[in-house]
Amino acid sequence: ATPAMIDSLVADLAQPAGFALGTVQDYPLAPSEGRITGFMSETRRKGPWRVPQRLSVRAIMCDMKLDLRYAAIPPGCTIEVKAIMASVSIIVPPGLIVDFHVDPLLGAARSDASGGMMTGHGAAHVSVSGSAFMSEVQVRVKSFGR
Repeated sequence: ATPAMIDSLVADLAQPAGFALGTVQDYPLAPSEGRITGFMSETRRKGPWRVPQRLSVRAIMCDMKLDLRYAAIPPGCTIEVKAIMASVSIIVPPGLIVDFHVDPLLGAARSDASGGMMTGHGAAHVSVSGSAFMSEVQVRVKSFGR
């Protein structure tokens, strides 16, 4: 339930040679704001990473995939997407509540994730908003490890 309890729980696990497992306090907190930009490219974010409180995503004529399944997501995280002639996929784990408000113009916007009412006071929650001009913006739900 707390970072200290988790550290004590995993303290006796075997570690690969040359790998030092740090505590939660050893890692810097995610910035309050961040940006991911793709221009005529392919952009991927996956594995463990820290999502900023407010993430600005700009995709212009590119293919972008953001995998949040193993990411550290702050409470009330907001992702603002601006897509022009692009494909933006945001992959979330089952159970993550996603409010989705992307306006398409000559494009498509859809979310497979549940939205709306939170199931608990501390429930994980992400808000995705923005626009898609001649683009596809989608939120997909995938299980861990797939």
